[in-house]
Amino acid sequence: RGNIGKQFAFESYFLENQSTFPNYLDAFADTFTVIPGQGRWKKFKINGYDYAASSGKITYAPFRFLTLQAGHGKPFVGKGYRSLLLSDNSFNYPYLQLHFHSKKWAYSIIYASLQVVDKVRIYTSKLNEPLFKKKSATFQMLRYSPHEKISIQLFQGTIFRVRDSLHPYFDWNVINPVIFSSALQHGLSSSPNVLLGADIQANLSNNFQVYGQYLLDDFSGNTGSIHNKTGVQLGLRYAHVAGIKNLFFQAEYNRVRPYSYTHKRPEVSYTHYGQSLTHPLGANFNEWMGFINYRWKDFFVQVKLSYAQYGADSLGKSYGKNVFASDNKAQTGISANNATFLQGIKTDLSFGDLKISYLINPASNLIVFVQGIQRKESSPLTERNNTLVYFGIKTSLFHNYYDF
Repeated sequence: RGNIGKQFAFESYFLENQSTFPNYLDAFADTFTVIPGQGRWKKFKINGYDYAASSGKITYAPFRFLTLQAGHGKPFVGKGYRSLLLSDNSFNYPYLQLHFHSKKWAYSIIYASLQVVDKVRIYTSKLNEPLFKKKSATFQMLRYSPHEKISIQLFQGTIFRVRDSLHPYFDWNVINPVIFSSALQHGLSSSPNVLLGADIQANLSNNFQVYGQYLLDDFSGNTGSIHNKTGVQLGLRYAHVAGIKNLFFQAEYNRVRPYSYTHKRPEVSYTHYGQSLTHPLGANFNEWMGFINYRWKDFFVQVKLSYAQYGADSLGKSYGKNVFASDNKAQTGISANNATFLQGIKTDLSFGDLKISYLINPASNLIVFVQGIQRKESSPLTERNNTLVYFGIKTSLFHNYYDF
């Protein structure tokens, strides 16, 4: 990464990996043919995986009020650990972002190219390996800051029709930069797949911040309808807890109703490269999370605890957790009004993580660490426990979400 003058910056990285994982991640990789957030894999030795990822971006600020960014990555919307609107949960993708900003107002547009990773590919005579189907996405954000400590942001995300050999045309609505225009033109339940949301944060003091999000993917006057697709996030951050310097606490709650992010045409679901564009649990879940971080000189201690409940899908039956399943295959029926929260196979998931590290190089966030993870997943049908203790040296430059 680097800068050229005050207006131009660039960044690039490439990763090559060989890994083995606990059995719950093995099950995920085998089901979705991708490593969480890191793309497709090839078999490595007996139980391992070989996979690679690359990312890069260039940023140009020609004027004080305008910033342009083009890259291959995964933007994040929100102030929480999770995001219900757009997160870095999935794999990298090409995007172009335009950001207009002033003291109180900001408007951002992200144009993205996403992929549908499944068994159906686009066959051409010029390629040794057929291409995956691609779909276009546009994300718009309008932020207003009535006070320096308060920020309110409105959001629209639109997933457009897949382009393949049968539908090669480009939908010019993709480049429409006006927020809410897709919702007004198409509605929330038709094609393309439109999602609306709001994001808010407030700094109640120098050390205390609250934040939250609201998701509206579809709406029905009947609260039990499968078309009532909503989600909510509530969170807080507390710095220098009880006057102790460098002691930080964060708590977060996430809730998403069944069938959220899905669509009657699964290829235009709110997904990319075998994963949700938002939360790793998909939909139909409750989640509580807590974080404690403490720094003493160059030593760090991090404790992360989470507990989630979700309604799992059963074989051949979609109860609303799988964001790739078609609305038409909903277990309750496409026009039914009895889609209850946490329906399906009720599953409890707890996750504990303790990490102790020492910072070697702040420029690259190079650390040596020892870490312990305890995961327990239980339902009337399954019981899975994982205990993992490991240590290493690494550069912690980005998130990999294995806590699901």
